[in-house]
Amino acid sequence: MLSRIFESSNVLQQYRKHLFIGPRELTQVMVRSTEEADKPAKRGKKPETQKGELVIKQTKGQTLKKRKSDKDATSQAPPKRQKNPTRRLILKSSSDS
Repeated sequence: MLSRIFESSNVLQQYRKHLFIGPRELTQVMVRSTEEADKPAKRGKKPETQKGELVIKQTKGQTLKKRKSDKDATSQAPPKRQKNPTRRLILKSSSDS
């Protein structure tokens, strides 16, 4: 890919300049943001403790429970079709006449 670019090209000179500079130093803002991103996410609520005693937080009110649906109201499976008995071919024998 570099063979297609002329040696006197400004782009190639800048590219070579950046190769020898080395790794970039991070600023304080960059370091802080990476540290925050590396911390594990907090999941769930943990009860607060004071001197070994659990502090129970008050609830915000009654929580609504889901109603149980009636079995009749749920969608029923369609009734099964009955199979018709197979028809048998009755052959007349010559002795029945």
